[in-house]
Amino acid sequence: MTFTLEIIDGPTFYQEVYDNELRDKIKYLSHGSFHVGQETDIVCRSGRQVAGVAGLWPNPYDSNIVWMPFLTVVEEFRNQKVATMLARAVAEYVVGKGQSLGVSSYTPDGLKYLAKVFDRLKSEPNFAGRIVKAE
Repeated sequence: MTFTLEIIDGPTFYQEVYDNELRDKIKYLSHGSFHVGQETDIVCRSGRQVAGVAGLWPNPYDSNIVWMPFLTVVEEFRNQKVATMLARAVAEYVVGKGQSLGVSSYTPDGLKYLAKVFDRLKSEPNFAGRIVKAE
């Protein structure tokens, strides 16, 4: 299966989710959050279908850190490296802007699967010291 990645502003992506009734398939989206207007989403697609999404919020306390409050994969696309692609894309995007990535706490699934992905990324020279725990 072929996947593509795109960067979308939060309001545009949330409208797409609402219009296509994806909200039941995509966990952790926080409709109504005060961050939505400032959110940047990195979306992974298979054709036109959303396979997963990672949200990024500006850190109001430290402009050198961008928060990643969620990274989620639609169930039918799990175990196809979508989370790994999104994690790398998020890290490259944030570090490419000269900032560090603040990763929030993990859900049980995130702890089981995603923590390992970010641990591997942290060990790469490009990301060393640039992926931190969100405070």
